[in-house]
This record gives sequence, structure tokens and C-alpha cells, in this order.
Amino acid sequence: MVYSGDLGAIWSQRDRKVGALDTAMAFDVHFFNFNQGVIAAGSSADVTQANAFILTSNDVGVTWTTAYQSSRQYELTWKISFSTRDVGYVTIQSYDPDLAVSKRYVAKTTDGGAIWAELLLVDDRAVRQFGIVFIDANRGWIGTMPNGFATVDGGATWTKTNFGNAVNKISVIKAADAYHAFSIGVSVARTTVPIDAGGEEVSRIINSV
Repeated sequence: MVYSGDLGAIWSQRDRKVGALDTAMAFDVHFFNFNQGVIAAGSSADVTQANAFILTSNDVGVTWTTAYQSSRQYELTWKISFSTRDVGYVTIQSYDPDLAVSKRYVAKTTDGGAIWAELLLVDDRAVRQFGIVFIDANRGWIGTMPNGFATVDGGATWTKTNFGNAVNKISVIKAADAYHAFSIGVSVARTTVPIDAGGEEVSRIINSV
């Protein structure tokens, strides 16, 4: 990990090790302020041995604490989305070649990243998660192969939403009366959704241009 405290003029390196665990594969980072942040990672550089791995720091990345580690091998994290200071989500990818391993998960925190719980996204081994964004604590979207998913209840249930294949990044801009959403994957997509949109509109939040 590298960080800058002067708008990018000078960068300093930080150790990414936690005890004997070396997060050789780190995929996303989110800092709430200068001191407190979260990294989405893998517990090993060897995907056959890796667990999905989430780390937190309270001292500008000088030291890191293991906040979550999955119990399954062949797993990595990918993208982070915090809709509020307390509520956040991380996508979990599975590369397990076992055809019987078909459940796909998302990690969720409600206490700012200290504790994470797994949510079942779908039971379908064809699915692999990529980008994720939430506009509030309950409404959010995940880009996957081969489509995407939407939720309006904080990840308790998910609905398939076809806004493109392998959507890796979703960006939302909040205006006075609407959310403007943009995504990239195999294609580029965008949409505008009213601030008070309900479930039906949420399921259509991103439409291919």
C-alpha cells in the first residue's frame, strides 16, 4: 500500500502484512478520513489457497487488523461500497473449480467495517461478482458475469438486472432530485433515477446507451 498526505506530491509505502498473512492481492481501498480505512484483498497470492480478506486501519495504514476472512478457498474480494459511514458492502469472487460450489456471497458491515457478515447473492456457479455501489443503506447494485443484481432491502434479497456483462465499476452522482449512474464493463451504461425511486425503478437503474 502507498499513501499521500499532500494531494499526491509525495507518496509513502505502508506494510500490508497482518501477522503471518501477506495480502499480496489487494483490489480496492476506501478511507473514511485521514486515519481510518478499509482494504479489500485476498489472503494469499495463490488463488487456490486464498480466502476473501478485508482489513481495517485506524492509523493511516501503519497497522492493519483482519476484519473478515472467508472460510472457503479459491476466493477473493473485489470492490468496496460504503453508502453511509457505518453501512458498507464488498463483493466476493469465487474461482473454485468444483462444480458443486455454486453459492456466491457479498460481505456487509453495519458498524463501519469492524465486523462483516456474509449475504447470499445467488446460488449459481456461472455468476462472478465485480463492481458494487449503494446509494443508501438499502438500495444498491452489483455488476456480475453474465448480468447484474439489484437490492432494495440491504442485500437480504437480490433481483437480476441486465445492465451489461462484467460491470467492473459503477459511479453514482447525486443531484438535487435524482441519482445519475454510470457503469463500465464489456459496454458502457448510464441512467437517471429519482431520489425517491422504489423497487421497480431501482431494478432498471442502469440501461445500456
